[in-house]
Amino acid sequence: MGMRTISFCAAVLLALGLLLSPARGDTAFQARGVAENVLSPHVKGKLIWIRSLIGSGLDHRRWSFLYFDPYADENGRLVVVRDGAVSKVDQGLVELDHFRMLSYKESEILPEDQLKLDSDAALTAVQAAGHIENVPLTTVHYKLEMSDENQVPVWSLTLFCPRNGDEIEFAHARVSAMTGQVFDLKVDHQRIPESAANQN
Repeated sequence: MGMRTISFCAAVLLALGLLLSPARGDTAFQARGVAENVLSPHVKGKLIWIRSLIGSGLDHRRWSFLYFDPYADENGRLVVVRDGAVSKVDQGLVELDHFRMLSYKESEILPEDQLKLDSDAALTAVQAAGHIENVPLTTVHYKLEMSDENQVPVWSLTLFCPRNGDEIEFAHARVSAMTGQVFDLKVDHQRIPESAANQN
């Protein structure tokens, strides 16, 4: 089968998936199931990273997934899930938070057997470790990718709370997606609303 034939089949699957995606996607792993409905068999399971989009708020319903696809530009296939349905499919270098020139590599794929902790469980672990369960949250930014230090999948979470009619970042942590261990936890207690701080 030629590359053009494979690319055409992939495009057909993507179009069908956009029409048939079920309305589900509360957590990252639930939304991943929606994203993979539009992927060709040779791409499914080859996840490189998961990110929540900026301004996703607390409903956790806007997720972006990057997959390794040898037939896509720069080996990258991006699928965005919003409100439980696929809203965008793209390819190529899609990094928005830092500059990248190299194509995506197969070695960046997250090991499936190490993806045990979903996004909601990662948040719960951070709240418990920081004793910030009572702090009201306005937004949580999530990122799941391979750790540079020890090559295991790690969640990075940034938490925001209300502040003078707006929101402000007050905590950041990393969580092992395999064990749930929390590390690099930083909480700025000066930014926590006084009512919540008194409860903690």
